[in-house]
Amino acid sequence: MKRKWSTSLAVAIGAAAVVICLSVPWNGLLAEGETSSLTVEIALPAIQGKRVIPLKGEFHVVVTNASPQPVKVLSQGCFEGRRQLSFEMTDETAFTWKVVRKEESVRRNVRSVVVLDPGEPMVLHVDFSSGAWESGIPFETLEGKNVKIRAIFSWNSSSGGVVSGLAPIAPLAPPGAEPKPAPDPAPLPDPKPARAEWEEAWQGKITSAATRTYLVR
Repeated sequence: MKRKWSTSLAVAIGAAAVVICLSVPWNGLLAEGETSSLTVEIALPAIQGKRVIPLKGEFHVVVTNASPQPVKVLSQGCFEGRRQLSFEMTDETAFTWKVVRKEESVRRNVRSVVVLDPGEPMVLHVDFSSGAWESGIPFETLEGKNVKIRAIFSWNSSSGGVVSGLAPIAPLAPPGAEPKPAPDPAPLPDPKPARAEWEEAWQGKITSAATRTYLVR
């Protein structure tokens, strides 16, 4: 009887462990613990056993739709789309800093989306020497550093609400004159306007695996 009870207990513990493992998000960085439909990775093939990122030149980050359904993602053609990508670097002393896109001065910015089919990748071109990026440590001091780098891809749209206008005020009438009635208020906008396409874009935060690399010119 004791052996049978021990066997049943072992099976129960094993089943519970499987359930726990399956319930943990794969990267721990997803919004509200949800499983992301996207993955992100830095394309850094090893050259003679070393992986390098050029401080003057281009490398690539790949965002892939890992879900069985099409996913809308903010386009790189708009400022918010370009700001989705950032990096985290850690040097050999365990000091960590960020690399992000700079703020842009644009006359017209139209949020738009692209649709990634299941399994479809989106290749992002990155050039730290383009002037579009800023680093917590100046780029000119990073040459030759051996760092761990992560790509971070994130977007969080703040919910937009309808702002009600103030009630119109009747103009002041001259003394002795009958006051004019206030004009009819303008009709309020539809409290539930149709969602713009960009509002249906993927939201969340994902990171790539940390990759050991050298920063070279």
